[in-house]
Amino acid sequence: MICLDQPEDTDTVEELQTLFLELWNSAQVLTDEKLASFEQAHREARRKEPDPDSIIEKAVGRAEPANINVDSTKHSPERIFLEQLRGQVYEQYRPAFLAVKNILVNNNFRRSDLAKIGADNETNRFLNWVRLTYVIGDEAWQTAPFRSEADRGNEISRLGAEWKIADDNKVPDTYQDWLDNVGGVFASPESIEAASKEELTEGLTSLHAFAEMSRFVKGGAVNLPAAFWSANNQDVSRVKASLSYLLFGSGDFIQRLHDLLYEPDNKLRYFGRFCALELYGTIKPAECPPMNGRMAKALRYLGYEVKAT
Repeated sequence: MICLDQPEDTDTVEELQTLFLELWNSAQVLTDEKLASFEQAHREARRKEPDPDSIIEKAVGRAEPANINVDSTKHSPERIFLEQLRGQVYEQYRPAFLAVKNILVNNNFRRSDLAKIGADNETNRFLNWVRLTYVIGDEAWQTAPFRSEADRGNEISRLGAEWKIADDNKVPDTYQDWLDNVGGVFASPESIEAASKEELTEGLTSLHAFAEMSRFVKGGAVNLPAAFWSANNQDVSRVKASLSYLLFGSGDFIQRLHDLLYEPDNKLRYFGRFCALELYGTIKPAECPPMNGRMAKALRYLGYEVKAT
């Protein structure tokens, strides 16, 4: 076994993920009938030693993943990751987040002290409250059952009613300042271009997902900004260009998200998937919810089938 948890390991992790996805997508569906055929073929193969593979293949068929069948067309890693990202954002995060938001809004589970931040950011804060209040430890969300739409609605309504009157809303006193920092620096291509290195740093560190990257930095949060700029060669212009491309570039958002995460010309070190999603969702909530790891784990805890890490 090996551990791949350093920023420079990203390319290797991507290659392994791509290989796994190709193998997984090429596999046959395991049915009861297929399993019974395999069991019978396995018993027969144990009695006939010369060529057990041919006996099993005859019983259950042959699966040849695209990457080892020279006559087939291999899916590119880019296509695989694009579709994976598209599914996560458009089929998991966005519909789940919007469902929670609609329940809070339609039932007036809104807090008067958060009226100024808007429904999308308040939904973000509600999920943050769920995570910090009920989802204690990873086991809580990892073992949570998937729920039906009706059961999810009942649970969200129960927690929404509690959230509305909770004494501790789990919202830091500096949250509005964080929103102002992010909105001020990243509001437009012009504001990004005009920002100083210090203003860019302040805007980025206002994102919870970016602050979470400190777990990969020796010395923690205090050393994260220096580690970020060092890993990105102190190149302020390139950082501005990549973030402006993500937020305001032309074409498909998922393609731009993919490019920021995987393409060498756009990729930023210490700026992962949830950093990009939280930033994009804070600036353009109508297109993508302001998602980060806490939101994803809260949604998983509520019974949604979403990728939480």
